[in-house]
Amino acid sequence: MAPSTDKFSLLPHSLLSTIISLIPFKEAVRTSILSKNWVDVFKYTSNIEFDEVSFVKDDKPYRVRQAQRKAFLEFVLFWNSNHTKTVVDKFSLRLSLPGKAKRVVRECISFATKHGVKELELDFSDPTLDCYFTTNYIKHEALFDLPAHVYGHICLESLKLFSCRIVEAELLNFHGLKEISLGWMEVKLMTIKTLFSNCEALENLSLKRCWTSDDFDLREENLRLRKLVVDRCMFRSNSRYFIVNAPNLRYFYYSGLNDNFLVMDIRSLVMEEEVFDFSIEFEGHALFLYKLVEDISSGSTLTVSNYFL
Repeated sequence: MAPSTDKFSLLPHSLLSTIISLIPFKEAVRTSILSKNWVDVFKYTSNIEFDEVSFVKDDKPYRVRQAQRKAFLEFVLFWNSNHTKTVVDKFSLRLSLPGKAKRVVRECISFATKHGVKELELDFSDPTLDCYFTTNYIKHEALFDLPAHVYGHICLESLKLFSCRIVEAELLNFHGLKEISLGWMEVKLMTIKTLFSNCEALENLSLKRCWTSDDFDLREENLRLRKLVVDRCMFRSNSRYFIVNAPNLRYFYYSGLNDNFLVMDIRSLVMEEEVFDFSIEFEGHALFLYKLVEDISSGSTLTVSNYFL
């Protein structure tokens, strides 16, 4: 029998680059130990994901965690300075306490935009809080400001910002943006409306742990919204309205309390293959639930939580 050969290493470098970009970033880095031919292949991936949790373990003593965080930041800087791919499709950075690592954060964002990133995710939220505040609604303040040069990056198709503040007046050049996710910060209704007004291709909106002093009243002409996710957000304390008029909506998910959401105007939807996914913490609002289900009865799929039932 002929001796086994590493057939992957015989593939053209351009094809290896494509393969390495299709697997998770963590697994791509691990391929460097396969053989000498694979030592540098992972540097050609076009999908980069830096996650502090992969380095820092909560169950370790404080000094160990600090050492792990330092190692993580050094790895990020090393990677950015040695990356050889000319174009980056996706760049993700998940890091707590960004104020203590401003240089690293800014270099990461600059690296991503210089390489023509299409999907940018910046998550500066504290991952431990999501489990701790399961039902508590707290006004989280953004821990970092989106750098000015990002607003001129017209190649973006997906933008995900968690605890990363955006400036409404600068949202003028995201003409190719199709998806935006915002979380763990204040998001004014006018900011959302400005996004839909300036971003002609925007179809997906996701809000997680956001808060605002406004009602959620999204009744814009020619709204192209197809997917809407509202996950444990807090709106105006004495609000009685949650209104969405989106004829093209195909997926709607809402999770949270019902204290402020007594009217949901979704009867204008043109329903074909919609999926309505509700995980709502209700108590004593049977009439509201009845009217809600009645309004969306023509949807093809309705998913609800046990609490809803």
